[in-house]
Amino acid sequence: MKFIYLVFVLLVTTCSSTGGNESKNNIEELLKTGKDIYFEDKVFNEKINLTEILKANKINPATSQVTINSSITFINCTFNDELTAYSSNEDGTSVLSIFNSNVSFVGCTFEKPVSFRASSIMGRANFSNSFFNEEVSFEECSFFQKANFSECSFHGDARFQNANFMQKANFYKAEFEQTAYFQAVTFNSEVQFSVAKFIGYADFSLISSRQNFLANYAEFADQAVFNNSYFYGRTDFLQVSFSSCEFKKCYFFGEFRFNNSKATKSISFKDSSFWPKIPDLSFFDTITEP
Repeated sequence: MKFIYLVFVLLVTTCSSTGGNESKNNIEELLKTGKDIYFEDKVFNEKINLTEILKANKINPATSQVTINSSITFINCTFNDELTAYSSNEDGTSVLSIFNSNVSFVGCTFEKPVSFRASSIMGRANFSNSFFNEEVSFEECSFFQKANFSECSFHGDARFQNANFMQKANFYKAEFEQTAYFQAVTFNSEVQFSVAKFIGYADFSLISSRQNFLANYAEFADQAVFNNSYFYGRTDFLQVSFSSCEFKKCYFFGEFRFNNSKATKSISFKDSSFWPKIPDLSFFDTITEP
């Protein structure tokens, strides 16, 4: 009997330490003491606003910033309310966040909106295999090390406008169900969109891709726009399925490959420039030549 009771106690202890609900108070305590955050298989039911936990310092009259020194890791966690690292006040002021270490949400599920708008992430950012069931914002976010969004599912709008990726950005096998906003994003290193699926409208206008832009085997089921963009490295759209797509007034300075791709409605390269020469695009049935 003593042996059975001991096994029962051990099982209960193990289950309580690896699953179940978790309070945001534990996160606040770790952040305030600067300790690293690590949670696995937890459920968070309360709204988590990272800008309200630590003291914010003004960086100009309209903007304040909180500095988070803790390394943040959540694995297979569920967030049933909002998670935000950005606050906008009624008086027009805002509070941003700077993360001095890694930020990881691997295999997590977000049931409500998520915002890391205008954040600076100095360490690695890893959101791979996560589900965003409502809008997510990384607008104006700066990623100083590798950023991994591979195999993410975005069921609401995905906002990355004016983001800056200093090192490799990975969106391999990511799925975008609603609008994907990537206007004016700067990719300073290689970016990977291979096998990604865009079900809704995809806006990549005004992007600057400083190294390789890879989107092989991707699918754009709705309209895709890449107008007024610069591609300095290799540009690969091999075996891509487009519906209607525009590459108007784009500049291509590196190797350019669209082999075996197709556009069911139309594709346009009007007023685009290619160096050293215009590639063969005759495999597209409906095309506006540069």
